[in-house]
Amino acid sequence: MHLCKNLSRASVFLALLIAPIICSATSIRQLHIDNVFDGAKVVFAGTVVKSEARWNESKSRIHTYITFAVDEVIKGKLEYSDLELRFSGGQVGDVKQEVQAMVYPQLGEAGVYFVERLDRPLINPLVGWTQGHFKMKKVDGEMRLFTAADEAVTRMASQHAKNGASSLINTLSKGTALGIDTSDEHKKALYVEDFINFLKARLLAD
Repeated sequence: MHLCKNLSRASVFLALLIAPIICSATSIRQLHIDNVFDGAKVVFAGTVVKSEARWNESKSRIHTYITFAVDEVIKGKLEYSDLELRFSGGQVGDVKQEVQAMVYPQLGEAGVYFVERLDRPLINPLVGWTQGHFKMKKVDGEMRLFTAADEAVTRMASQHAKNGASSLINTLSKGTALGIDTSDEHKKALYVEDFINFLKARLLAD
């Protein structure tokens, strides 16, 4: 499996040295949307205002630092209106380190993000990687909800009300959490407001 691709011989050698560190965490467990919500320390709606890839101090790994302007905190607490999250991989100059299944929030992107923790860095700070990454886009003048892969989110279903708790799934992720239905038709996408209200109701149910 070729996960790291660089643009010079020296950087290829470097990538081979760090490949076991980057590639060992690319098998992501399938989660239910309830698990995504329960596993998040912070859930917020916001917009990407800055993205910068930088070497670590030893020049052995690249990390991409993404800054969000936070519009609304749905779960948890944040001290500031801007939040910087670190994602593994990225490109500095002609050196590129790739992490399989990594999707970086893009500059100018608006979305709802489920952050696993803030006390220490992770390969991907979002719960379940793309499972905790939703985009907000305008459709006919209204903000609608999409997955990280740009599929329209059409329905959500919580297990919490039925079981009192969410059961873990022992399969690998296909990119979107269980309990989320999607469509290629953008006009079928849910309104962002309805999604946020769903999450707030889920928080109150706890």
